[in-house]
Amino acid sequence: MKKHFLPFLLLGLAFGACQNRKAQQAGYQTFQQDEVFELAFAQSAREANGGLSLHFVEVPEDSRCPEGVNCVWAGQVTVVLNAKRGDRQEKLTFIREAKSKKNVTRTFEGYKVHLLGVEPYPKEGSPLKKEDYRLRLSVRKGG
Repeated sequence: MKKHFLPFLLLGLAFGACQNRKAQQAGYQTFQQDEVFELAFAQSAREANGGLSLHFVEVPEDSRCPEGVNCVWAGQVTVVLNAKRGDRQEKLTFIREAKSKKNVTRTFEGYKVHLLGVEPYPKEGSPLKKEDYRLRLSVRKGG
């Protein structure tokens, strides 16, 4: 009996890995509430129970003073997420000051979406492309 179980186990593991790869290729990932996760530009993430989905759609501004440059103003970065739950959809705009350690929070349908960071930080002589951006986020339902 045990000898016959092994091929099915291996087949199941291979199928699961393939499904996970398909989800990653499609640009989707899942997250749990209160878990810190990363979201790359143009990528989507769904709450594990399927209640909320987020899609990183835009970086309309990145005026953060690049490393290696002396600036009068530290600047800021603005990012936009598309939040969706059921039939409801809304664009959430986050403005984070350069070098700030404070989280920026937006609410949508009873969820609090926390922007914890925007990477990479600009460097002198290395312009960023949209594809370079990654957000560190966490989500909490309710208060």
